[in-house]
Amino acid sequence: IVACLVEEWEWLNNFLKHNKKHLLPHERDNVWHFVEAYIAFAQKRFDDVIGSLSNVDDISDPSMVLRFKALQLRAYYEQHGRNDLVYDYAKSFELFLKRHKKKFNENTFAAYSNLIVFVRKLIRKKLNIQLLKDEIIACQALFFRGWLLGKIELIEKNIQSP
Repeated sequence: IVACLVEEWEWLNNFLKHNKKHLLPHERDNVWHFVEAYIAFAQKRFDDVIGSLSNVDDISDPSMVLRFKALQLRAYYEQHGRNDLVYDYAKSFELFLKRHKKKFNENTFAAYSNLIVFVRKLIRKKLNIQLLKDEIIACQALFFRGWLLGKIELIEKNIQSP
């Protein structure tokens, strides 16, 4: 994650290639595809995110499923903006989360639930940007706050420019 933040792509690729063999054999391919998707997201290659995630097989770890779904939700938003596909995926994610609620601690459940709520609010046609921004800032349990605030900032810029 740190290598993505500082955009050390060459170092990251070398590290991954060298250490792939240390992953558990039954998890190796899924973890590899998830890491590829994460890197693609950091590089704003959203088609590649969806492509890499589509190669992931059945995931047994529920917390990994949450990471996968959150990455896919954000990639769909980046690709398609404020449309029904994103809304439908958010709804599907929400149903998964509710069905498996007992598998997650309260804070994790709340943080992902809030992410879904805010993405759904972002795609509404009528949107009070300042109110949503204030809600995101005030929210205690929330994953990807910075990403959400970045989307708010883009919407604000689009509103201000003719």
